[in-house]
Amino acid sequence: MTIKSKVSTVLSIRKFTKNWVSIIFMMIKGKETAIFLRTGQNLYDVKDPYGLINLLSLEWEILEFDNTFVVLKNLSGVKLKCRLREGFDFGHIFEIFEKNTYPQNFKNSMVIDIGASTADSCIYFAINGANEVYGLEPMKESYELAVYNVMVNNLTSKVHIINAACSSKSGSVYLNVSSKNPNANSINQSKTVKGIGINFDSRILVDSISLKDIIYQYNLTKVDLLKMDCEGCEYEVFQNIEESDISIINNIILEFHDGIKFLPDLLKRHGFDVRYDHSKEVGILTAYRK
Repeated sequence: MTIKSKVSTVLSIRKFTKNWVSIIFMMIKGKETAIFLRTGQNLYDVKDPYGLINLLSLEWEILEFDNTFVVLKNLSGVKLKCRLREGFDFGHIFEIFEKNTYPQNFKNSMVIDIGASTADSCIYFAINGANEVYGLEPMKESYELAVYNVMVNNLTSKVHIINAACSSKSGSVYLNVSSKNPNANSINQSKTVKGIGINFDSRILVDSISLKDIIYQYNLTKVDLLKMDCEGCEYEVFQNIEESDISIINNIILEFHDGIKFLPDLLKRHGFDVRYDHSKEVGILTAYRK
């Protein structure tokens, strides 16, 4: 973080909170903290205080909250229920709705969203024109948040949340779970993610579905966008992909987690133009039909 961004962070925290000194102190220590907002709203044990304050500075507002969750709303009317005590939900909202990680025009598109989390990206695709979005989320808590968020945004006719992990085979698979960082849960642990200090403290058995079976079960004849942010499952999925399945996919946006590996060569062989940052171990790859 540059000196300019550090100053900006301090100013934002000071602008929106009464206890800004203690917030900054706890952030430096890497601890959860209470946030006493100047609006009179008091939130406790917030894992990512700057993530929340950053969204408030971008004119998101708090509609309701309790000891565990907060519901945010932006100027466009999008409502999202997020976790307070764990996870990176606020950061995801910033990346998707403010930083524009994904394009903004999905008119009449069909999207598969692998790693739907709380349905933030699914909702983004739908409000930007997608006709159908199929989102996969294996973790029950995240899945329930996703279902709630789709419902409160009146998108149940467009967004379909599937409580399963994407794997090379349908059935069941073990999911590595981080209780403090549920957005990092994965069937394939990323060495890079573990290297930044995220601890996976349990494994649970979850339902799994292959990309092939998603296409077959929902009678998909084309996929305008395949979005993947599944913390490492991207390698297994593409290692086992069949020509009949990849041939109906027109665009891919995925986050890779342990270097780019074989992904560019494989996608180029299937007719995609591929772009990514060669220098990064974790980054975004975009691929589209020439």
